[in-house]
Amino acid sequence: MVGSLRCALNDFYEEQEYKGNSPATLLYYRSTVERFLRQAKVSALEELTEAAIRKWLVSNRHLSHASLRTYDRALRVVTNWLHRRGYLAESPMKDLPKPASRATSIVTFTRGDVAAMLGKARRRRNPYRDAALIILLLDTGLDAANRRVDGETA
Repeated sequence: MVGSLRCALNDFYEEQEYKGNSPATLLYYRSTVERFLRQAKVSALEELTEAAIRKWLVSNRHLSHASLRTYDRALRVVTNWLHRRGYLAESPMKDLPKPASRATSIVTFTRGDVAAMLGKARRRRNPYRDAALIILLLDTGLDAANRRVDGETA
């Protein structure tokens, strides 16, 4: 292993920026790696081990499976890069299996459910608006998490 962890990570971040990765991607790598280093108490290249990564991922199992897969993906990119650039003899994640992906089931409405919602909307003070909103939500798949106006939650 050559160099310090901080130096190696700065090289990684600089290369990602040079490659033209978006600011969001750069922030994604930096925030994930920094969170890992802080929470796993890793401060040197020698401490960047499969056991440390696995222990950290397990300690975050309260998060969604999507979040765990995202953390895993970011750490794989970084550790593989560190290995390719000679900072690590091998990637500590090479034998670590990826977190399982869980299929989520989508709850759908029956025709009766939709008819009941529209019937209730038509009895409200603004029946056309309320019915239009229900149809918009059903047709587009929007939900409460998608309610944004000018970048702020409505």
